Amino acid sequence: MKNRGMMRWLAYKSLNQQADYLSEMAYERGKQTRPLHSNEEAEEINDLLMNYQGGSVLLRYYDDGYTQEITGRITKIDSICKSLTIANTKVAFRDIVELRNLNF
Repeated sequence: MKNRGMMRWLAYKSLNQQADYLSEMAYERGKQTRPLHSNEEAEEINDLLMNYQGGSVLLRYYDDGYTQEITGRITKIDSICKSLTIANTKVAFRDIVELRNLNF
């Protein structure tokens, strides 16, 4: 008889379907609610967008339960669709969490 040595048993990841389901559950559990802005924060974001001169900005935005961060130059501000584009990432105004000018 062959000795197979110490075999490890993965209690909750024994099947591929279980591993996929568990990782999806962990993703869903980590989601947060959309942050709300005070009137002052909304006015600061609006002022920055209205007076944007082409410098680098830091943008934090809400995406599917998580906050993402991107830096770069705004390539397009679309007031009709209420969105802006930075580095080929289109973000709706309602998803903006924070917008800061990096050029002092």
